[in-house]
Amino acid sequence: MLTGVAFHAAHSFAPGMPWIIQDSQQSPWWFLFLFLVHGCRMPLFFLVSGYFTALLFERKGLCGLLRHRLARIGGPLVAAMAAFLVGVPWILHQFNPAIPFRLLRWDDRGLFSYLWFLWFLLWLVGAFAVTIVLARLAKWSPDVRKVAGKSGLLIAIILSAVLLWSMPGGPHVFVGPGTSAALIPDFRILGFYGVFFAFGACCQSDPTRLTHLTGGWKWQLPVAIMVLLPLCVALVSPAWKARAATLSLSTADNFAMIAESLYAWVMTLGLIGCAEAWSSRPSSWIRYLADASYWIYLAHLPLVIWSQYWVSQLPWPSPWKLLLITVADLSLLLLTYHFLVRDTLVGRLLNGPKRAI
Repeated sequence: MLTGVAFHAAHSFAPGMPWIIQDSQQSPWWFLFLFLVHGCRMPLFFLVSGYFTALLFERKGLCGLLRHRLARIGGPLVAAMAAFLVGVPWILHQFNPAIPFRLLRWDDRGLFSYLWFLWFLLWLVGAFAVTIVLARLAKWSPDVRKVAGKSGLLIAIILSAVLLWSMPGGPHVFVGPGTSAALIPDFRILGFYGVFFAFGACCQSDPTRLTHLTGGWKWQLPVAIMVLLPLCVALVSPAWKARAATLSLSTADNFAMIAESLYAWVMTLGLIGCAEAWSSRPSSWIRYLADASYWIYLAHLPLVIWSQYWVSQLPWPSPWKLLLITVADLSLLLLTYHFLVRDTLVGRLLNGPKRAI
């Protein structure tokens, strides 16, 4: 979630990126950063979400799980959308008066905007609950631990690649799937993230199996960043002249879907393994940032857009601008969380009661 601040802040520096602010210091190299983050950030989020959804089910039962997810996900989503439906059209009108001030409607394709992932999570929790109910009615009790192994991972990689391939827009020019922010989501995109969610849920039944898959993080992360990511970029980049000389667009697109699926899975497992190696002990400051990150993500986008606007015409190098936007906005959002959110009803809605470390 914290990475999302820098991710959205970098949008104004990528030429041709459909974004409300276009900075005066743009470079195509920023697409590397966007591809690096977008190709693995949401897959990681949904795999971890699936893991903890299964854990909540084990601890609280099905009704307890649904109450918890509706309170922690549905409540903040509804509250944020109430402000978003008015705030975003107003901001767009302020930056460009030619855009009329119009409240978003339920059938707008961009209804949920950057909060689409919370809407997806509610869909996936609902699918999890339906699966549990149907399994109980059928008296079916499969050993899901078998999914959380190398054979299950291979199937998940293949499914992810097939779902990427099925998405519209080929030849693809971005690493990772698009977003679907409508009330009725694109079920191919939902299915792509659902594969990660389901795999994470199956891993919870035997965490040691996940540890076996993430134990090679010291080679997984370098391979993902130094081999798979450049391969993805080369296959989707029209600027790579050798691609047109050696591969047809359709062939390059097919290989890109395989490379992107591999990148998402290898990077996700590597990041989890790295976290297990370096952050396995309870830490008060990590707990604090984890709690604060939910509020920071919900509130960050209007602040990021305003910050991009104020620095957009400065003749500074774009890396310095990105650093300024990210540090300033994170600092301000952390202050608002600490003094205005953490000990209030909003803080309890987002994170529950404070816990001692």
